[in-house]
Parts: sequence; C-alpha cells; structure tokens
Amino acid sequence: MNAALSNLRSDVWEWFTRGALLLGALALLLCANPRVSLADDASLGRWGESVRPILDGQVEMVEEYVTVRVTPRDSYVTCRFVFRNTGPATKVLMGFPEEAPDPADELRHDVAIHDFKAWVRGREVAVEREKGLDYPEEERNETGHNFTRQMRRYSFWWTWSVLMQAGETLEVRNSYRVRNMFVSDGQVRTGYILRTGAGWMGPIGKARVVFEFAGPRPYEIVRAYPASYRFEGDSIVWEWSGFEPAADIDVALSPRPGIEQHRDAMIGQPAPESSNASPADKRSDLFWKIFDSVMRWDNAGALRLVRQFGALSGLSPEALEAASVMEARLRFLTGDRLYGKAMWKERIESGAASAEEYYFLGSLYRESGDGDGLADLYRRLCETVPPVTDPSFYSRPDTSALWTVRRWLASHLKNPAPGEFGSGRNEPVIEKVTIEPRPDSPAASALFRAVVSDDDGDLAYVRWRVWTAEGGSECVLADTVDDRYTGGRRASPEIVLSLPSPLATVYCRVAATDMAGHTADSGIVEWSIDEGTPLGSLDVDDLERRLDAELGRAKRSLDRNVVLGFTLAICFAGILIWLRVGRRRSM
Repeated sequence: MNAALSNLRSDVWEWFTRGALLLGALALLLCANPRVSLADDASLGRWGESVRPILDGQVEMVEEYVTVRVTPRDSYVTCRFVFRNTGPATKVLMGFPEEAPDPADELRHDVAIHDFKAWVRGREVAVEREKGLDYPEEERNETGHNFTRQMRRYSFWWTWSVLMQAGETLEVRNSYRVRNMFVSDGQVRTGYILRTGAGWMGPIGKARVVFEFAGPRPYEIVRAYPASYRFEGDSIVWEWSGFEPAADIDVALSPRPGIEQHRDAMIGQPAPESSNASPADKRSDLFWKIFDSVMRWDNAGALRLVRQFGALSGLSPEALEAASVMEARLRFLTGDRLYGKAMWKERIESGAASAEEYYFLGSLYRESGDGDGLADLYRRLCETVPPVTDPSFYSRPDTSALWTVRRWLASHLKNPAPGEFGSGRNEPVIEKVTIEPRPDSPAASALFRAVVSDDDGDLAYVRWRVWTAEGGSECVLADTVDDRYTGGRRASPEIVLSLPSPLATVYCRVAATDMAGHTADSGIVEWSIDEGTPLGSLDVDDLERRLDAELGRAKRSLDRNVVLGFTLAICFAGILIWLRVGRRRSM
C-alpha cells in the first residue's frame, strides 16, 4: 500500500510538472514579442580582388570629429574617429569610400581622393586603394533603402588593416584632399560622406562635423544639407549623438547672385555681334572679366577691373551705382572693411540690399560689439525673409542666400529667437496620408498623396508602399524610396494608382527618416471601397485614433487568451492526473 501511494505521488508530481511546463509553453506562445536589434558594420570584406562592406556586430564608433576646410578649388578634410571593440580580439579591414567618375558626366569632374593618409594609435599606416565590388544592374536598382544599397556607388575604397584587442578603444585619423565640383550654373559643390558610418555596430556615439571657408563667405552658401546646422563664426557645424547617419552632407556655394544682380545695369544691353569696339562692347567685355574673377574668388583682380569699369565714359547712373556697390563689396573682401558702411545702411533701409550687404554690415557690428545694431539688422532681415518650409525656396540662390545670412545673424545674437535654426532634435512628422478618387478617369484609379515635414530641415528619405491583397495574393501598386529633398524640410509624394478593381481594398504605409535617425511611421492604413462608396481619405489623427482602438482590442484579446491558456493548461493537467490515478486504482 505504501509503495502504491509512493508511486501515485511520484506520478502526480510528474504529470503536474508536465502540466506546468505546458502552461509555460502556452504562456510564451501567447505573450512573447521577440525583438531583434541588428546593426550593420562598415568594416570591409574581400571578394576576389574586390572589397565591399560587410556586417560585423562587434566594433562600434564611439566618436567622430571631421573638419572640412573649403577653398575656391579644393576641400581639405581631416577626420578623427574613436572605435571600441566590444568582443574578442579581431582584425578589421577598415576602408574609406571613393566615388568613381560618372561616365555620363560631360565635364569629367575629378571625384578622386588625393593624398589620402591614415594614422592608427598615433602612427601612420600603409594604405591601399582597392576596387569596390561591382553589383549587377538589377541589384543596383532594387527598391529599398538599406546600408548595402547606399554603399554601391562607391567603386573604390582606401583600405588598411587594424588589429584590435578584446575591449580595446583606439583612435584612427584620416586626411585627404578632394577637388570641388564646378557645375554649369556657377555653383561649387563639396560635402562629406557620412553614410558609411552607419555600418559600425549600433549608433554612432557622438559626431561633430565642421565646414570652414577659406575664401567663400556665409552669404555664398546656397545650400547646406542637412539644414540642422548652426554657425560658429563663419563656419557651419553639425552635431549629433546616438545617431545612425542616413544621408551625406552636401554644401553648394555660389558668388554668382551677388554680381548677376548688377549685370543689366552694368552692361546696359547684350553686346552686338560686331568687330567694332563700341562702348557697349567695352562694358560687356569688362563685366564678364569681372564676373570670371568673382567666380574664382579673385577679389583683388575683380576690384582692379571694377575700377576700370567705373572710369569708362558715358555710363548711365544705374551703371555707376552698380559699379559703386561692387567696389564697396570687393574693398570689404580685400581688407578695406569700413568703405561701404554708409552705403549698406542706406540700401538696407531702402529695401534694396542683397544678402552680402546684410553680411558685410553685420560683420562690422559683430566686430565692434554693437549688439543693438545686430539685433536691428536681424529684425529688418526677418521682415524681408520670413521662415520658410517650401522646398522651392532653396532652389533660388538669391533668396536662399538671404535665409542663410538670417541664420548667420541669429547665431551672433545674445538672445536669438527660439527655433530660428534646426537643432537636429525634432522628429519627422507625417502630416497627412490620403487616397482620393479619380472619377474622371476611365480606368479604376486613385491618387495617393502624403505630406511629411521636419522643422530641423534634416529630412533624409521617405518611403511609401501601397498594395492590395485580393484573392489572397499581394499586388504592389507603389513601392518607392525617395531621398531627393532640396532643403530637407518637406516632402510631398504624389502618385496615381492603377487599381485592380474599383472595389479593391487598398493598404498603404509611409515612413520617414531624418539625418539623426529619427523615424516616423504611419503604420498600415487601410481603405475599403464598397460598391457605390467613393474612395475615402484618412489623416494621421484619425489613424492614431484607429491604432489606439486596435491596440486596446488587441490587449484585451491577449489578456483573454492568456487567462484561457492558463485555464486550459490546468484543466489538461488535472485530467491527465485523474486518468492516471483512476488507472492505478483499477489495478
């Protein structure tokens, strides 16, 4: 009898344990929400005679400091990186990317890296220029925005190997020179490749990128992307912390607007096609010589030519005034900084001043410590250039330069207006997502629209995907990644959708990422089209209400499922125990 009771107790305990294990399994199945955090690594791997970025979740970039000194012809770059090995000892093939020349580029821009050097732990190391891995055309054009896709345009890499001990933190420095890109509209383009930093383990700890200008001035910055920079003196600075870079820095300069505004007054009319040296020919010839000198930032040469222009006979009052304004500009840039002060004050008060004249007068106020003068100048410029969100604003060099100078002035005020320039802390906002009917179209179609904004001006890219799921199979209507944003403040994708049927249920998702790695996601938005019911629209406020309701229902359902799972498991264990006990009693 005692043996039977002992066996019964053993069996009860065994089956109770099995029931508990089953209960735990059910609880895991019902409650688990696994999340996988995967970070890319920008170290390189070799494929034959080529290299390409690979994943290696062990080395992280702790700090990044970059200084780009921009001259009229070249940009000189110095970089300092701090890496930490979070795993065992490892050998890392590090690389710095170089773009290949574009075969379709008629001007054959020099995009090569010159004089590249690398230092590890304070000692210079040997570097090698290696060919990047070529990708098939279909891979290069695939839809999707990911690290590997971004790296495909780099056909060459400057490489060196680093042996990192377990847990080691080390410093790597690079320096090199690149030629600025000169484009047909007179702009000079430069920049810095940030996206390769997204390959290291996790986010970059902190980064600081400074562009210093040796020749060009702030009023000649017609584009600086992302717009979340700030001025320190005449330099522009970006700073981030804990971020995954999603785009590169792009800076465009042009002295052209400052002289083009005087062209009509100085030339008077286009030069006639004649071999005779008429006064109009002389004016035109001198103007274009001045123009060429200004575009090369040869201010001393341009000043000599402007004085020759002012000495010509028969000049109109408009031409003389334009020559006087140009002379004051060039005298300021060559050291005679007070010559045009009275003229600039008068032109600013009359509303005729250009961006550079605001800059010249602001520089004098700053140097003399005239805070009231700076504040008044800033107020006047605010009345001329209000805050803007329209991307087309940045495509006009004259107004873009005014906005740049406004930000430059704000950086020198004791109490600048809040929100005057981006901090990089604001997240993208998906303002609106709609699908509208197109009743005039003969085919079943609709118009997809979205509005995405970012007050910091560092919007990197937006992805939108639209699909249907009729008959159990997915039919993709649109799947696009767009990172071509001028100004980085606003994106307004719009696309016509060809529906498989007028009664289709349409699904859509919009996601936006900024330079700091912040992401906004609309989630999946659904439109059900009933017969006789027009295609509706849904804004984000409505979407949030629906998502909250869905989350509430899902939570209640999960709670019920957990309780039900516990109950079923206990009942199942009890039944098994009862059957086992009954069988032993029958024996």
